Amino acid sequence: MRILTFLVGALLTCVAQADDHATIPPGEGAFMTVMVKAADTEAYITAIKGNESFLEQTGAIAMGYCVTKTGNDYPGQMFAWSGFDSVEKAMASLDAYDVYDAPAEFSSVREIQYVSMFKPLKEYKLDPAYERLWRVVVSTENLEQFVEGVAKVEKMIQAQGDDVNIGVFQPIAGGNAETKTFHLRASSRSWAMAGRLTDEFFAGKPWAAAWAETVALVDSIESDTLEYCELLHSAAS
Repeated sequence: MRILTFLVGALLTCVAQADDHATIPPGEGAFMTVMVKAADTEAYITAIKGNESFLEQTGAIAMGYCVTKTGNDYPGQMFAWSGFDSVEKAMASLDAYDVYDAPAEFSSVREIQYVSMFKPLKEYKLDPAYERLWRVVVSTENLEQFVEGVAKVEKMIQAQGDDVNIGVFQPIAGGNAETKTFHLRASSRSWAMAGRLTDEFFAGKPWAAAWAETVALVDSIESDTLEYCELLHSAAS
């Protein structure tokens, strides 16, 4: 019964939050990610940079990468990501591009760990940079309140003049690696800014209490990492 409840809850989360009574509507679009172990991270990034035709081939509107800087599960931990206007287009890209049959410049420098899609559960400005990622377990009954709390804290930090974006993402078809967790991702303009905000939390800044109340809704934190992320190609550019 618990498994059935989780599956139904995960399926209906976006629908429930899109209801007229919901405070925080889901964000636009979806992301496709390819989690890899890179033998040479710079060579893999160079290969992604050179793959400008990917957007036209798959219907993606943006693409880039994230490299894990701390909390690595293995050396060379990183992922390539692509953004789409909808979950429909993200899934349709599987017909247009097979990551397991990629050109040699990709397959020779990285080993695919798994592929997953993600749906933002709140508005999230795509402005990748210096990011902290928590994989968190949140019960279905607490999820909407959790998303609302994240949105509140984001506005409080932005109101003090900091260019910070905080998102909550629901995995879709992510296998054992992602199915039980949500991604809580905070993007800052520098590692120094990320560190200063952490100092501010411990110092009891006004937003710290709201963050503590929001995190209290989390059942468990499964991982906590720092990642450097970059947008490489955009349909708008």
